[in-house]
Amino acid sequence: MPDRDIFTALSPPLRPAARSIMRAICGRELEPLPVAEGLNHLFNGGVATLGMTLRCLAALTGDGSQAWFDGFAYIHRAALNQVCEDPRRTWKDNLLCQEAIRAYGLGVRDEQLILRRFVMSIIGSRIIEARGGVAEHLTKRGVKLNVQELEKHLSPLVDTTAAMMLRNPSFKRLGLASRFRSEVDLYNENLL
Repeated sequence: MPDRDIFTALSPPLRPAARSIMRAICGRELEPLPVAEGLNHLFNGGVATLGMTLRCLAALTGDGSQAWFDGFAYIHRAALNQVCEDPRRTWKDNLLCQEAIRAYGLGVRDEQLILRRFVMSIIGSRIIEARGGVAEHLTKRGVKLNVQELEKHLSPLVDTTAAMMLRNPSFKRLGLASRFRSEVDLYNENLL
C-alpha cells in the first residue's frame, strides 16, 4: 500500500514541493525539481508590478554618493505605495510590495536580496505556512522548523529564481524547472 499523501490540503502542483521540503527538514537532501515545479506553478502569469517595483528600487539605490534626506526618501516611498495600489495586483504583488517596503524601511537597497526575500515569502506563505502545509505537519510530529537551515537548503533555487526575475521582470512563465532537471544520458544507465 503506498504512503498516504499528507499534503492533501495543498493544491496538487504544490504537494511534491512540500514533500521535498519536508524530506530536507528531516535530514535528507532537498530535491530541487519538485520545488522548482511548484514555483513555476505559483509564478504562472508573472508578477504584474515587478517591473515598476524594480524601477522604484533602482531609483532608491542611487549611486551610493547621493545624500539621503527626508524629502527624497518620501517621494520614493510614495512611489512604492502607488505601485502597491496597482489595480492589476494579485496576492503575489501584495507580497512583493510588503517585501520591498520592509527592505526600504530596513535600509536594504540590493534588488537581488529583496527578490530572494520575496521568493522565500512565496514559499513560506503557499507551501510551508499554508493550511495543511509543511509547518502544520511538522507541529503534529513535534519537529521544530529551523528557518535558517531551510533557507540553506533552498538557497540555490531561490537565488536562481531571483536572478531570473531580475533579468526578465515582465515574465509570464519562469521555466525554472528546466534548470533543475537532470540531464538524461541515453547511452548509459540513467534512463529513469
